[in-house]
Amino acid sequence: MEEDALSKPGAVKKLQKFGKPGEPIEAGAWSGRSDIERAEIRSGVTEIGARAFKDCTSLKAVVISGSVKSIGAAAFMGCTSLKSVAIPVGVTGIGTWAFRNCTSLESLSIPAGVTEIGQGAFGNCTSLKSVAIPAGVKEIGKRAFEYCTTLKSVAVPAGVKDLTETFIGCSSLETVAMPDGVTTIKGAFQDCSALKSVAIPAGVKEIGDGSFALCTSLESVVIPEGVTGIKTSAFIKCTSLESVSIPGSVQSIGRNAFWDCTALKSVAIPEGVQVIPYCAFKGCTSLEFAAMPASTTDIAPHAFAECPALREIVFPEGLAYIGEGAFRGAGLRTVTLPSNLEEVGAGAFAGCGDLETVLAPHGLEVDRVSQFRGCRKLKEILRY
Repeated sequence: MEEDALSKPGAVKKLQKFGKPGEPIEAGAWSGRSDIERAEIRSGVTEIGARAFKDCTSLKAVVISGSVKSIGAAAFMGCTSLKSVAIPVGVTGIGTWAFRNCTSLESLSIPAGVTEIGQGAFGNCTSLKSVAIPAGVKEIGKRAFEYCTTLKSVAVPAGVKDLTETFIGCSSLETVAMPDGVTTIKGAFQDCSALKSVAIPAGVKEIGDGSFALCTSLESVVIPEGVTGIKTSAFIKCTSLESVSIPGSVQSIGRNAFWDCTALKSVAIPEGVQVIPYCAFKGCTSLEFAAMPASTTDIAPHAFAECPALREIVFPEGLAYIGEGAFRGAGLRTVTLPSNLEEVGAGAFAGCGDLETVLAPHGLEVDRVSQFRGCRKLKEILRY
């Protein structure tokens, strides 16, 4: 193919080789072409620019010369027929959305020289079954592998510290190995419905928002000493999770943290936690035992609502507040409200059909109509 033709992408059809030695392929140069099936990047080309081959829907294979050092943002995004790509050892960075929506891409080998994988770089590569992330990678961008729905296993290299929304929706992901150097997990494994177990690295201080939300096969999780917070919706709807050991270092639990963990049977909340937040254990239909520490002062609205297997709860003496609907529909049979309790919200124990006995301190405003409505077996509230 003649060089002058290469400079006129609109005039060329079904090209095999692309670019000029010593020059980058310009941004958007071949974007949207439907007549390119195989692309070979010429030796001497230094860079594949942003969107260079974006939405080339007939492109099946790419061979990139060793002279290329970087692959730009969205360079091959939307190449829905692309099955294979050979990334050379000279490449150090893979740009944002570089291969996003390459839905036919089945396997990928990332060379040792790569240090950064950009945000969403391989997102929605729904045929990607395996990926080897080299040891030199220090940064994996947000949503880099989201919705890679056939990806079964992944090993995160030792230099990576931040996993934010990295593997969202990888519904076939069964195993993941994370190094102790990881310090941030936030939304990283949301909706990984095949993931059965996970060990949180020792360097993690917080389990971030939605980290394991909707991991419906997750049966066990090891939370190391040193973790100080479990954030909002961290384990929401982990319907196979039977037990969780929360270490003594945890000082806070977020809203909805274990909502609808329907297999969870027991939980011991560590000393230091002051607030059991909104909907923290709502819908944990198998929960039989919940131990609260002396430090607990507030139980937020709906914290233990719809827990029909919860037969007994022991409140700490320092408890000051029980929120609206906190134990609505629970299986409690007896309730002793502590002497320092200042407020019980409307419907806090509503619908506790097996509740027979309630002991409440003199002066605390509670009655069967407000806080205990629908408790059909409860005859009276005893005072002490």
